[in-house]
Amino acid sequence: MEMRHYKEGVLAAFLLVSIVALIGWLYSQSSFDYESQRSRVTLVNELLQESTGLKINMLLIGSNRADKLDGLEKTITRLGSLLAKQEMVEPEMQALLLELKKLLNISVELKSNYINSQASLSSFMASADALRLALQESGAANALIGLDDLQQIIASYLALSSNARAPLIIDVISRRLERFVRVAQQTNQVPKENILLFSRYAMLQLSHTVRLKELSDSLFDLQLTEFSRRAIDAYARDFTAAEAHYLNVRRGVFVLLFGLLCLVLFLVKKQRESLLLLQDNTQALNFSLATAKQRQFFVNVQKGEVTLGQLYPTTLGVDSGLHRLSIADWRNSIHLDDQQQTIKALELSMREGGLFEQQYRFKSTSWGWLWVSTTGRVTERDKQGKPLTMSGVSSNINEWKRNEQVLRIIAECHPAADASLTIFHEIVRALALEKGAKLTFIGTLNEGSDVAETLAVWHGDDFSSNFSYSLLGTPCANVAASGACFYPHGIQQLFPDDELLVEMDLESYLGVPLVNHQNEVIGVLAILGDKPMSEQVLTEPLMLSLATRAAMELERQDADRRLWQLAHYDSLTQLPNRSLLSDRFLQAKTHNQRSKSELAICFLDLDDFKPINDVYGHDIGDELLKQVAARLLTSIRGEDTVSRVGGDEFVLLLGDLATKDECESSLRRIIECVSLPYEVSGESLSVGTSIGCCLLTASSNELGDLIKQADHAMYDAKAKGKNNYSLFTAGQRIAELQRMGDS
Repeated sequence: MEMRHYKEGVLAAFLLVSIVALIGWLYSQSSFDYESQRSRVTLVNELLQESTGLKINMLLIGSNRADKLDGLEKTITRLGSLLAKQEMVEPEMQALLLELKKLLNISVELKSNYINSQASLSSFMASADALRLALQESGAANALIGLDDLQQIIASYLALSSNARAPLIIDVISRRLERFVRVAQQTNQVPKENILLFSRYAMLQLSHTVRLKELSDSLFDLQLTEFSRRAIDAYARDFTAAEAHYLNVRRGVFVLLFGLLCLVLFLVKKQRESLLLLQDNTQALNFSLATAKQRQFFVNVQKGEVTLGQLYPTTLGVDSGLHRLSIADWRNSIHLDDQQQTIKALELSMREGGLFEQQYRFKSTSWGWLWVSTTGRVTERDKQGKPLTMSGVSSNINEWKRNEQVLRIIAECHPAADASLTIFHEIVRALALEKGAKLTFIGTLNEGSDVAETLAVWHGDDFSSNFSYSLLGTPCANVAASGACFYPHGIQQLFPDDELLVEMDLESYLGVPLVNHQNEVIGVLAILGDKPMSEQVLTEPLMLSLATRAAMELERQDADRRLWQLAHYDSLTQLPNRSLLSDRFLQAKTHNQRSKSELAICFLDLDDFKPINDVYGHDIGDELLKQVAARLLTSIRGEDTVSRVGGDEFVLLLGDLATKDECESSLRRIIECVSLPYEVSGESLSVGTSIGCCLLTASSNELGDLIKQADHAMYDAKAKGKNNYSLFTAGQRIAELQRMGDS
């Protein structure tokens, strides 16, 4: 089987190497230079643009546009530079290059001829002027007329021929020039050399003009645009073919990559099957490696002897000189509550060959009872199957068990047995006692503030009073900002501004945040010791669990407060609602019965509030109600109550009134305070109020009846005129009873 696996592995490796090599070769062939193709087309376009510009400039020069002479020189230079860069050998490109070279030659000759033509034109004009002066002096009128006609004909020809719009009339002009020369020579006073000079310059100017026209005509014969299009088409065909080759190579690479992936998946599957076949042997090997640690033990079953590893003394706290003990001594070192179950598990493992796994309390000579986790199995049996030796490993899990004990205490605690203790007190007490901390506390963080308020504090061996402290410069600030923080020693040196650390002579710190369901830090749980701390690995998870429990309790209390607030207070004005008003009425009625004082129930309704709500909107109306509520609170005494019972209606509970006059004085003060102008969102608003008041005179009066009577009195106040009050009288009571009887 091993040989077969070896051959399969060699074949797979060969296939992998072959595919990877093929992929690499294809990838090297898949290069495609887009930039080179683009630059070739760009160069052709530049050649066409420069040649077209050169052609236009030459035509303009031929049209006597001397201002284009400098541009012609620059264009010739640029076109020459572009031609020097061109290295392509395609036939279409060669034809274009020949046309461009013709263009350059024509442009050079045209420039030279134009310069000579301009020089000749100056000489021609000068000789004509000299001849005209001579003819004028001699009085040869006919010759002067002939000179002007001839000069005009030559000038017209120069203009027309340069624009290539007139046929060649050189012969006609030549014959007329000959006739003029003969007529002029007949005038004896005119020097012959002036006549001959004029004739020579005229013929030279005509010859230059003829050559300029020939060069201009040759410009129109050039096929630059056609040859440029052919060159670009040839490049496009080459580009398309190269791109198709590139894409085909890339497709081949992707196909090979897919094949490589399939081969890798196949090899992974085969490897997995091999690992499953070796699983039993691997488990045995892992067990041997696990027991190779220095905390292992070996049991000689026949001799009844247990041999301990070298680290047993430091790990489990046994006598440092004790490395061998009998099975009976080991059994007697197990706690009585765990002994029977542990021995039964050991016997079952020896009998059936299963794994021996047990957690029990073991008596150490150094630390008392320790929780120990032991794992072992029989490693050797005789021919009859009886166990000969067993090996295993033991671990000290005392810290884990202590953490479990803390969590169990917190889970089972019932703080209601002592009203002064809360779940927070149970957490700090259990945590401090188990970890031996000098100071343990839970604190809440106020949003937007750097001050923390403690909920429960354990100091030394008892609870301590709660306190407030600034987070600035304290380890708790780091916990709030970054999460759990552990400082095993030197805490005073790390945080020199924290006076609490110095006052209590603290050395170490471990703190974790209290986080709510919105992942916001709302508090801190911290333990501080006066000695170095070294149990972070086990202590921090415990504290995180306790912090979660504390955060849940804080959120529950906050939810209860919000529910109580919603149940007893108006959501808009935060004034007591009808429910809380009933509670306070019962308390006030009991107090007034003892003190023999007056108790008044007042029903208050705002005058002209609805028009404000309709004109300015409900938002303005709500803000106005808030300001009215605030004024009502300032206009009553601290022991009195103002409640919003709906819309713009309020109920006042006024207690400890000595006389009816005192009640009326209070009502006038309230009306005056409410009637002052209000400033709401930039608007100046005014409202009045009508108040109906009913005095409690009998202990049998109920709040609902009193409010109805005060409401009835309020309507009487409105009838008197707004911004007024009215007391419920005996006559009104009789009328009310009659209405109730009639109904």
